[in-house]
Amino acid sequence: MKSFAVLGLGRFGSSVAKTIAAGDFELLAVDRDADAVQAVAKEIPNAVIADFTNEQALKDLGIGNYDVVVVAVAGDLETAILTTVLLKEQGVKTVVVKAVGERNANILYKIGADQVVRPEYEMGVRVANVLTESDILDSIKLSADYSIVEFAVPGKWHKKTIAQLDLRKRYAVTVLAIKRNHELLVSPAAEEVFFEHDLAVIIGSNESISRMSE
Repeated sequence: MKSFAVLGLGRFGSSVAKTIAAGDFELLAVDRDADAVQAVAKEIPNAVIADFTNEQALKDLGIGNYDVVVVAVAGDLETAILTTVLLKEQGVKTVVVKAVGERNANILYKIGADQVVRPEYEMGVRVANVLTESDILDSIKLSADYSIVEFAVPGKWHKKTIAQLDLRKRYAVTVLAIKRNHELLVSPAAEEVFFEHDLAVIIGSNESISRMSE
């Protein structure tokens, strides 16, 4: 079972923690504020009060045994830096840190963060992509260059199979799923036919997706 720890239970941290808790994962939620811990205690049994900027406190929590630790204290860069360094020193495999601004993100990468998330920026990009690509209904950014998009299947795709459209060769994109009549067809076969009102879920580079949308 994959294990997670979330340090900092503000709006972002508690949202991440509650989402993880809903799955079949081992989870530790930590905050220095008793009220923040109490607010999530019903949904997260393993929620504790501790100072995660203290090396001994992290050792007492066994933090080095967790596969992924999320540092959700973006408003305090000094705390995020210190916590990230301590986590890497204690052998945490993957440290994910929330950041505000590109400069802070670059600093966190330099001191050892494995992944830095900027929720406000990423949501802004996602909304802009949906608004500017008329056929795209939703978009999830995977990296600076790759995304997953959901869009209404265009008329020229109707009654044609994935193999006939040859999307991988023509556009370098892959069909992950087809939404049809409230059903989700995951990893559809090459012989699957697209119909009117179908929604396609596709992964590819942003350039490939843009070219396909045109």
